[in-house]
Amino acid sequence: MLAVMAEPPLLLALDLTGTFAFALNGAITGLEAAKLDIVGMLTLGMVTALGGGILRDILINALPPPHSAPGPTWR
Repeated sequence: MLAVMAEPPLLLALDLTGTFAFALNGAITGLEAAKLDIVGMLTLGMVTALGGGILRDILINALPPPHSAPGPTWR
């Protein structure tokens, strides 16, 4: 059984704020530079937010919980 560690509320709020900021930045860039529609903006926003989060995790050497758990996690 996996043990889930609870984040302090401040860190969770900062994490969610950072993800929102990356998504908003990607969506605004898509709107201004590429003249995308709503689907393109949402897609670019999600890709930017996830990419920023993954890049942050790589830079601070913190793997997401599914990757640090022993054994297969796809079940």
